[in-house]
Amino acid sequence: MKPSISILLPARGRPKNLKSSVSSVFDQATRPDEVEVIVILDDDDPCLKEEMGILQDNKYADNIQVSVDKRLGYSQMHRYYQQCVDGAKGDWLFMWNDDIEMACPGWDDLTRDAPAFCVQFPRRDIVKTTDYTLPVIGRPVYEAIGHYSMNAYCDAWISDYSAFAGTSVIRDDIVFTHHRLADQTLADQADGGKEWHRFTQDEQMKMRRADMTKVISAPGYADRFKGWDIEVDFHVGVDYIKLAEGELRAQGVRLKGRRA
Repeated sequence: MKPSISILLPARGRPKNLKSSVSSVFDQATRPDEVEVIVILDDDDPCLKEEMGILQDNKYADNIQVSVDKRLGYSQMHRYYQQCVDGAKGDWLFMWNDDIEMACPGWDDLTRDAPAFCVQFPRRDIVKTTDYTLPVIGRPVYEAIGHYSMNAYCDAWISDYSAFAGTSVIRDDIVFTHHRLADQTLADQADGGKEWHRFTQDEQMKMRRADMTKVISAPGYADRFKGWDIEVDFHVGVDYIKLAEGELRAQGVRLKGRRA
């Protein structure tokens, strides 16, 4: 059966958390057979053997793709995610981490019940927040752009172009827990500082604006919420795209249900 949702999961050095993370995705799903998890591991990962064993022993191992490649480092996180996407078959591309657990029974049915041409933003850590991370990109949006992100801060990149394009859907009903472990894997992210500086520079602002323009120009954009009742709400995009006067401001919508 073709998976409808692809979980994109670069991982390193956290075997116990990786086990909990992947298990939560399948255990909380209504139709786990329609979910695939795509894992990228580093070839120099000190826990590689243990991680491989954990994934092979998972009862849904047939739905888990594992690739082992040369370490790129946090500053190249967008390349890890692109590798995941390149092997993904799902209609929804769900950003995921190895320190996250799904906390929402039936999350997969909720994810599927959304307009195809949108980017969904689940809620983090039970408490309602304006800090929406882990974007879930509809396949038509990804195909309009042709890449995942051009910067290691993938969630910020996607949040920025999606909010300004008006394709962001706020999903307070899909909840995950982010543990944010203070370990060596987190410490290794220190090399991401230069990437954030690059994120804020004119060159990459123009690149995100180009992504926004591709989305707005794509077939299906104008009718993206046709058949849905929606409520427009403020969505916190990263807000670095520079827009001309009168252009759409960063926003998101909440789905109120399908129209009869």
